[in-house]
Amino acid sequence: MTQNTLDAQYQQLCREFESAREALNQAIAPVNQKFLLIAQRTSHINPTDDELSKLEVANRVFEDIICRMRQFVKVHTGAT
Repeated sequence: MTQNTLDAQYQQLCREFESAREALNQAIAPVNQKFLLIAQRTSHINPTDDELSKLEVANRVFEDIICRMRQFVKVHTGAT
């Protein structure tokens, strides 16, 4: 595999990482906001099942890309 191919593959992983991180940030924001209001005793409304499901999916996608990036680095650098 050429260096250009490896660079392109890693850049794709980086784009996926950024996208997954942004999706995770967007999914966690409403959940954190509701918990913050509960902690401040200004609300008693818990995150909805839909909000929690979106957060779970976004977290799973984020963890997947991190694993794939680690595997890429391990394979192409000999790191353990």
